[in-house]
Amino acid sequence: MLVVLGMVMGTAINAQLRLHYVYIMEDVGNGLIPMPPTFMEDVPRALHGVFAQGLLGTIGIYAVKLSFLLFFYRLGNQITFYLIFWWCVALITLISFGVNMGLLEYKCMLSGLEVIFFECTSKADIRREWRNMIIYCTLDAFTDVLILCLPITILWNIRLTMYKRLLLCAVFGLTLFTVAVTIIRGTIHQGRIASDFTQSMNIGWVWFWLSIEFFTGSFSVFIIPLDLFTFF
Repeated sequence: MLVVLGMVMGTAINAQLRLHYVYIMEDVGNGLIPMPPTFMEDVPRALHGVFAQGLLGTIGIYAVKLSFLLFFYRLGNQITFYLIFWWCVALITLISFGVNMGLLEYKCMLSGLEVIFFECTSKADIRREWRNMIIYCTLDAFTDVLILCLPITILWNIRLTMYKRLLLCAVFGLTLFTVAVTIIRGTIHQGRIASDFTQSMNIGWVWFWLSIEFFTGSFSVFIIPLDLFTFF
């Protein structure tokens, strides 16, 4: 929980420090404002902020998944088939974390201006960015669904009060909402890309949907220690 809270604070601070530069970069790219004199300094600041947000957000999202895994472990750690399923889900989640960390845009977010403007605007790089986003969101949503399946496999045989059932339903609902946000984040721009991959992603929107997903998942984690852990 403390790790998740730290990531929430980190993303909030990063947004306050860097999001302004992201808006400047997007507005200049869309022709909404003239290029300011500080644009060449603003672009690296914006991209470094985007990278930091992606890094903190990814670590935070998987810290949320870990919190759910640890919580759901307590539900059936005496049941053999449940433990086998739990370890399979945990392993898949760990692998997806490693893959998604590798999919972050290290090259185009942390390189110099020459690489950013000349290499990262090529069709091949734009195609790679879209592909990586789809893979990232697919793995994210898939592991969420797997984790959600853990309690469903045994809760039918557990007697709970109505209050406890409502709290669990609230957690499930937030998790399903998080899955929906992940799917939206991976598909919302697909209908708007140029067929020749000349249109890159809107970084502001990517930042927005990543934040919604992370904060929703974090809220679910903050609920669990207050009530649900004391039920079992």
